[in-house]
Order: sequence, then C-alpha cells, then structure tokens
Amino acid sequence: MRHTADTITDDDLDALYARADRAEAAIARVRGVATQLEEFAENALRVDDQKLYRTIASDLRAKVDDVPGPAATEATEPAEQH
Repeated sequence: MRHTADTITDDDLDALYARADRAEAAIARVRGVATQLEEFAENALRVDDQKLYRTIASDLRAKVDDVPGPAATEATEPAEQH
C-alpha cells in the first residue's frame, strides 16, 4: 500500500525508514564487492581476467547508480559492419 502524508502512521513511517536503511546498507555492500573485484583485477595474471573483473565492477556500480555500464552500452551499440 502506498501511503500519503495524511494516511501514514508513525509505525508505517518507522518501517519505511528501516527499509530505507537496509537498502542503503545493501547498496554499500554491493559497492564493496565492486571494490574487491577491482582489487582482484589489479592482481589478476591474465589481461582478460583483469578486463572481466573491471567490467563486472563497473556494471555493479552502474546498476546501483541506475546508469548503463560498459557491458550494457556495448550490448546495445550496433555492430560494426565490414
């Protein structure tokens, strides 16, 4: 149910704040995973692995921030014609 300022109770408002706090904590954890992936990329032996880890990290951040990441952009760009 969507509440309005006139219909929301204190308990409902508290529940919404708790939900927002949990969502912010989850976003922080996802950003932490993205940072770990970038650290893995620094230590990866293969260049392909480095690119993969960086792309995944970038995509995670893009999804959290609701902007297209490099993989999404590449997937939607028209293929080059030869």
